[in-house]
Amino acid sequence: MDLMIQQTSRDLKRLRVDDERADFGALLHRNMGTSMLDKKSVLSLLQDLGRASESSKAVVVLNCLQQNSLEVSVYFACAAIQACRKVCAWTLALQLFHGMAHDHVEMDAITYGAAVSACEKGDAWWHALQL
Repeated sequence: MDLMIQQTSRDLKRLRVDDERADFGALLHRNMGTSMLDKKSVLSLLQDLGRASESSKAVVVLNCLQQNSLEVSVYFACAAIQACRKVCAWTLALQLFHGMAHDHVEMDAITYGAAVSACEKGDAWWHALQL
C-alpha cells in the first residue's frame, strides 16, 4: 500500500463516527487530491478500513464518491459490504447491497456472497435467503 493510502487510513481511523460527515470529504480531498479517481487507491483505502473494522467509515467513503459524482464500482461496494460483515453490521451491508441496484452498480457473485456472509455473521439467515 502506498504512503498516501496509509496516511489517509490513519487519519480516517482517528475521526470519530459523529465527526465523519463534517470532516470526511475534506480529509479525503486533502490526502488523496486528484488521485481520488485512482480506483486502485480507493479500493486499497476501503480494504484497509475493512481490516480495521471501520465499516461506517467505509460507507462514508462510498457516499463521498457518490456526492462528488465519481463512479462507485462493484469492487468498492463489495469492499464496504465486507467491512460491514467483519463487524456483524448486516443491516448496513444489506442497505449497501440494495443501494447498488439504485446506483446502477452491476452486482456479481462475489457481491452476493459478501452480503450473504454478512447476514450469516449477524445471524440473519432469513434476510440472506431473500437475496
